Amino acid sequence: MDKATYCRTVCGAKCCSIVFPGEELTKCPRLSEDNSCSVYSQRYPENPEPLVVVGYWQLKNRKDLEGNPVVMPFWCGRVDDLIKSGMMPKSIEDQCCYAHPELLEDSQPPPSQDAP
Repeated sequence: MDKATYCRTVCGAKCCSIVFPGEELTKCPRLSEDNSCSVYSQRYPENPEPLVVVGYWQLKNRKDLEGNPVVMPFWCGRVDDLIKSGMMPKSIEDQCCYAHPELLEDSQPPPSQDAP
């Protein structure tokens, strides 16, 4: 299995999410329903920036001074860089095929939802 398939089908692209204290898990606004990146070719041209804002997300449990929900940028970086910098939560890193390529050898995609 290749890394892209593993990330979409086995992992569910967990590294493309944000967990903010007191908030629920929020997936990247550019993540498609099949857990693939809808802006990958734009985000990763030759010599891409290490971190870019790919969208915004709204905190559900935090308000600004006027009482409006706080809007935060959603930053995107390379998986390898997230691992090296320690920014990826250990629970996600332990299941990550970039951190543990051996996971690709034994992984099978989950059965299709359409299968009888």
